[in-house]
Amino acid sequence: MYEILLGVGIGTALGILVYILTGMIKKPALPTQFKNINLLAVVVMGAVFVWLRNLAPALIAAIIVIYLPHQIAYYKNKSHRSRVLEQLSSAVSLFTNTITITKSIPRSLETVGLRIPDPVGGIFRKAYAELTFNTPLEQVSESIAQRLDIPYGYIFAKLLVSAETQGDAITPLFRDLSYKISSARDQQNFQTTELSATRITNIILLALPAPAYFLLSSKFQEMAIFAASTAGRVIFTLWLLAIILWMFMDRLILDS
Repeated sequence: MYEILLGVGIGTALGILVYILTGMIKKPALPTQFKNINLLAVVVMGAVFVWLRNLAPALIAAIIVIYLPHQIAYYKNKSHRSRVLEQLSSAVSLFTNTITITKSIPRSLETVGLRIPDPVGGIFRKAYAELTFNTPLEQVSESIAQRLDIPYGYIFAKLLVSAETQGDAITPLFRDLSYKISSARDQQNFQTTELSATRITNIILLALPAPAYFLLSSKFQEMAIFAASTAGRVIFTLWLLAIILWMFMDRLILDS
């Protein structure tokens, strides 16, 4: 039984390692606070190996340490994109109303930048500043899309370029875009509300075994044989695999 689990553990760990390395090549470098993460992973792997005398849980623990900063960066990016989507509906609606009255793209961008909070408000303020320095609208629009970094942001940028030449004919498209963003925002808020309680419960359940083990170890001397037993190594390895599987499933659910 344990040999089968060992093979599954090592296979899963190596597969995830390849996935992580591939992702690291495609993604920008992690923030500087994570610069020593590889050293920490080696230390954790050594500590787990010395404790359990087994390679599978040691390797899986190291992979978790390496992958965790990327998971944190993913959550931060996801939170940023959620705030952008939350604010962009109001921003596009305000832009549409303003450009309908003023017929001025710079004035409309300025109005949104002044009335919508960051991060979206700051993006529009930068766009207005770039236009005042005679930056071509096409270049400014491209910068807006990249800074918003969501599909609706790229659609808005394309409409913005078209508005320079087609004028009022594009205004209804801006309004339609605002409605679509509002619908996507409401769907996102519903999904977040539905998943929040479940995700918190899952995190608590995954974290609970660690403090429970240390608490039992302080009260029962028999827990000292846990690391030396096959059952103990199996339980610990399964716990680590559960953490990895949860992180992947959590991403799949959040991205669905």
